Amino acid sequence: MEARCIRCFKPFEFSGRGRPQKYCSAACKQAAYRERNGLVGFPAEMRFRNQWVRRRGKVPLQVSGVNASSTSPGTWSSFDAVSASRVGDGLGIMLGNGLGCLDLDHCIDAGGVVAPWALAAIAKTENIVFIEVSLSGDGLHVFRLCPEASGRRFPQVGGGAIEVYSRSRFIACTGNVWRGWHCGS
Repeated sequence: MEARCIRCFKPFEFSGRGRPQKYCSAACKQAAYRERNGLVGFPAEMRFRNQWVRRRGKVPLQVSGVNASSTSPGTWSSFDAVSASRVGDGLGIMLGNGLGCLDLDHCIDAGGVVAPWALAAIAKTENIVFIEVSLSGDGLHVFRLCPEASGRRFPQVGGGAIEVYSRSRFIACTGNVWRGWHCGS
């Protein structure tokens, strides 16, 4: 039987007996573990995309320092290119091409406890690839694989909000893995 590795996306053969294999090799399985646990950073599902930009605060920048646009793929770069650049003060990613994000605003209190409405939203979300703490420190970015659709905002009790985006949108990334998340949960 042929399958595709969920980390590197390469096809591989497996016997078809027992639980289906997820990884093409022990090396990919180990690398996926490190990515899930924040030991490497962003997962392959995000890194392989040429949708990365630098940022200054929440303003997207090209690696040259010129403003980038969420609707102009020519202003985006590879993860390696933006990682090597020192323009601005961090990285960001443009949504689309199957990558979306739930932006959970003001869901983490001063004690680090996540609001029940945010936990419920995460539990209902499919195809999650990465969850990070946002720049503010009191929100979460839930990156997921999904079809493109119009953005929506859902205000929550207590001043928080769930914003759902999957195209033509910039997300300022931190790489700060939310420790409450484990791949497949």
